[in-house]
Amino acid sequence: MLMSATPKAFRKFYILLMICSNIIEQITLFAKLCDMPQVASALETLPPAATAALRKLGADLATARKRRKQPLRAWATRLDISVPTLMKMEKGDAAVSIGVYATALWIIGRHEALALVADPKEDVAALENEISAAAQRHRRSPAKPKD
Repeated sequence: MLMSATPKAFRKFYILLMICSNIIEQITLFAKLCDMPQVASALETLPPAATAALRKLGADLATARKRRKQPLRAWATRLDISVPTLMKMEKGDAAVSIGVYATALWIIGRHEALALVADPKEDVAALENEISAAAQRHRRSPAKPKD
């Protein structure tokens, strides 16, 4: 049958075959991406103290939701996320966007606390470094003679 086809029909068949091949290739690539979620390396090397802090934050947000007698679905809707993502947040999953955590804090009226997390006034280590550097500069400066 194909042998008796005209060159024009054969060309159309070939183009259609190439289009189908391209579509199959794209579907295969998409399937691979869906099957293998990519995890940022920063999440894999999260310090234990940070992991513990996120778990506590998630648990505290879950407690706040439960004390307000709000079902998972209602909060997920307010956060504009799925229920499984909300469940991950309540477990302290680091892969959940900080925006979701921030919105949850806003829902319970604690969003201002987020702004204080890295407040320079509370950065004791940086303040100690500045004091140490100032003290070293003071020791290096030559003494001024009194007139």
